[in-house]
Amino acid sequence: MRIQPTTNNILVKIDKQEEVTTNSGLVLANSKEQDRGATLGMGIVQDGATELYPNKTRVLFKKESSFKINLQGEEYILLTESDIVAIITN
Repeated sequence: MRIQPTTNNILVKIDKQEEVTTNSGLVLANSKEQDRGATLGMGIVQDGATELYPNKTRVLFKKESSFKINLQGEEYILLTESDIVAIITN
């Protein structure tokens, strides 16, 4: 199955939640909802603009972004450009 975003939507694969076990055996997660991931595709880029988020661009997005998709055990989210708050670089 393939998901192709429409118009100004951006498909992002949500990073898997990292867990850390403390010396006392507590399992800590970095957050309940992930706010970072990698872009997988964009909708139609209008007015001849270049693609701002090519595939595999690492991004931070607002946690309130609401259209989540679970497909074959992987989590994705559809965002608009205004939901993305930063690009992650090395």
